[in-house]
Amino acid sequence: RGFRYQDAVTAWFAVEIWAGRRAPAVVIPEGGDDIELRGEATCFVQVKSRREHLGNYTEGETVGHIEDLWKRSFGSAPRPQRLELVLEREVAGLSPLDDHPAVRLIEGPISTRLSKFSGSSDLLPRTSISVATSPQEWAINLIADRLNCAPIAAQMCFADLLVRVGVLADANGRLAP
Repeated sequence: RGFRYQDAVTAWFAVEIWAGRRAPAVVIPEGGDDIELRGEATCFVQVKSRREHLGNYTEGETVGHIEDLWKRSFGSAPRPQRLELVLEREVAGLSPLDDHPAVRLIEGPISTRLSKFSGSSDLLPRTSISVATSPQEWAINLIADRLNCAPIAAQMCFADLLVRVGVLADANGRLAP
């Protein structure tokens, strides 16, 4: 299930780039992290799925995911300029948003806990959290709007892209960095 969500987020990012909603970049599934975006600035994206019945992520879980993302970025050459954590569910303690993705800066108790991490003063301003509850739905709607096509046609386009992302993720997962 986690890989399916990760593939959906990767395909959604590709659609957003295609539609001009994200900065131009090459999308690499299973690159330096779950997703690597190579454009003017390289971005590593860690993607975490969570079943609805498990509820929101705790502050501690979120801090742990961000610390893991940071640690992986240290081992990368060159280091990414941006780091993003994409979560399927909200984070306890962060103000929930509409069912629309929004990049959130890290502040409050999560920021305080992360400030104890070595290098946090450099990493924190370059790190964000996004909650993406419906990446597949958002991508399909974006395709339909952009191409002015029927939702079923957009769904077929997304399904094809999703398969291609999965194949690339499988191939990249076996390669050395």
